[in-house]
Amino acid sequence: MTPDEPNVPAVALSIVHARLIALGLAALYAVALPVHLTQLTGVARTVMASLAAASIAGMLAWAAVASRWPQRVTPPRSDALAVVPLVNSLAHLALTADIRQTTTLMLVFLAVGAAAASCRFAVAICVTATIAWAIICASFAGPARKGLLHYAVQLGMALTLAALLFAMRRRRENHLLAVQTQLIEHVGRVEAGQQELALSEHRFRSLFRDSPVGIGLSDEHGLFVAANRALCRLLGRDEAEILGHSGNEFTHPEDVPSQDLTRAWLANPDPGIVRTEKRYVRPSGEVRWVWLTVNKVDGPTGQRWSIGHMLDVSERKATEQALTDSEGNLAAVSAVVRRIRTGEDARHAITTAALEMSGANSCCILEPRTPDGLIVTGSAGVDLIGTTIAFDSVSVSLAVYRSGKPLFLSDAAGDPRVSQVLLQAIEGTALLLQPVIADGVVTGVLSVSWPYRVESVSDRAVRAIELLADEAAIALQHDQLLTRLAALASTDTLTGLDNRRGWDDRLGQLLAQSRRTGAPVTVAILDLDHFKKFNDQHGHLRGDAMLSTTARKFQAQLREVDLLARWGGEEFAVALPGCDSAAARPLLERLRPAVTHGQTCSVGYATWDGVETPEQLLARADEALYDAKAAGRNRSVAALTPAPRRPPVEETAVADGPR
Repeated sequence: MTPDEPNVPAVALSIVHARLIALGLAALYAVALPVHLTQLTGVARTVMASLAAASIAGMLAWAAVASRWPQRVTPPRSDALAVVPLVNSLAHLALTADIRQTTTLMLVFLAVGAAAASCRFAVAICVTATIAWAIICASFAGPARKGLLHYAVQLGMALTLAALLFAMRRRRENHLLAVQTQLIEHVGRVEAGQQELALSEHRFRSLFRDSPVGIGLSDEHGLFVAANRALCRLLGRDEAEILGHSGNEFTHPEDVPSQDLTRAWLANPDPGIVRTEKRYVRPSGEVRWVWLTVNKVDGPTGQRWSIGHMLDVSERKATEQALTDSEGNLAAVSAVVRRIRTGEDARHAITTAALEMSGANSCCILEPRTPDGLIVTGSAGVDLIGTTIAFDSVSVSLAVYRSGKPLFLSDAAGDPRVSQVLLQAIEGTALLLQPVIADGVVTGVLSVSWPYRVESVSDRAVRAIELLADEAAIALQHDQLLTRLAALASTDTLTGLDNRRGWDDRLGQLLAQSRRTGAPVTVAILDLDHFKKFNDQHGHLRGDAMLSTTARKFQAQLREVDLLARWGGEEFAVALPGCDSAAARPLLERLRPAVTHGQTCSVGYATWDGVETPEQLLARADEALYDAKAAGRNRSVAALTPAPRRPPVEETAVADGPR
């Protein structure tokens, strides 16, 4: 943005407030008109009264234009309002030959600096007015020139202040615009993530709805809550006739006992899958044999639900292969659905599903987590997590990652592109590598291996791996989005330190670790002395700069194991693991001189007694902080040791229990 380009806040101010500014100036000159008529004489009275009347008329006309045609009120046109008080001020000075009227011109300069949208326009009218003032004053003679130098200096100071006001306002407007842009970008990223999640959900719904095999979802009472089209065709009923009903109502009477056994299995907390063959009766009386597979899944609030896969095996030979395929797809979909709903590790779910669907012995996901190469972030069959493939090496995984094209090797033994050491570690022979692609960008590689030579991979296995690769891309994006959001939620944007939320989480972890090891923990609260006064004198921008710089200097004085957070406002919180009160004091004393801009801070600290809650510990440190302030500030005060207390029965039981 150039100085002559009015930014968004300036444009909005011009459009919204132009009418009010014009009305305000009209009111000002409505007051000035009788003053001119009563206080001035001769030509001065006539000219100034006429100017005031003309100013009133002009401002009212401007207000009318701003009301009726707001699109015409641009920032340069709004700036033109400043010409009216400048002309009135200079005319008053010229007609009265009273050098004291320079004060009015100074006020107009300050108003221009505070409100002008265009830097070029502001400079032009201020310079023009200054030249006019100089010409007018040069015409004075005798006593009228008394104090001319004094007012010239004052006028120069007013011009300087007007320039500073304009620069400070423009800087704040640019800052607000940058913040607004960042917020818009952040909202865009969140909305993109939500769209990806919605797309994933749509895929799962489409797979459920359009599957050629009947699929039904039942609640904890055994009542259908969802049924796909194939199930409706299988039972010969509409969806409305199925939802809210139990499978017993459609089951052949001789097979009802097996249905009851299935319900008893669902009540058992142990995981597992039930497979059975049974008959359903259509409304016409027709009996259809199905191969039923039931799997336990979690309901919306953690209830024990079940998802049933029903394959019409009346023509078993024709549909046997479809049964096998659909079972694998159902298991994979269930695993990924549970991952998205519960927040568990999607990488493990995807690799495990790949093994089940392809009959392979090893599967892993590689991602570019480091600048040096691909790293295994999820694996099943063989534990390869943490294994890295450098970007400067020769590897089939790197070739697939760079090309974005899948690769199948029926026998990878002896292939120079394959690490034979790694191949032996996974006991692999055949390899299938599928790129993981999100938004047209390769974000990883899904690698599947078999322990024997495979001449060709079946279409079913290839489609299954492709589907899992697609879902892996969405799941990995989802994890990255959640990680970024979690970091934003626990980080103070000004200092980059943990905020109150992040502090609470990490302090709880430190106290839990101290309870296990018996090592001491000391916490302290640091408060910058007279921070409000500093803000009032120097402005909030400089106050923010002091907070940011002080936070960095605090961090530089602490150890890597120490925890520093912005507690709130001008307060910081510090946790010192492994330090009792005596060991903590010299560390905290190093922090007080680190406060910048010539300011000081007060410190209150307390050592955990092993029993009190985090809130009680912080309350003691806070009391010590008040003692430090009461004692004159710029000092460190240790909290009193609390009276011995017996730990609660629940905490003792946890501490003494198995770890």
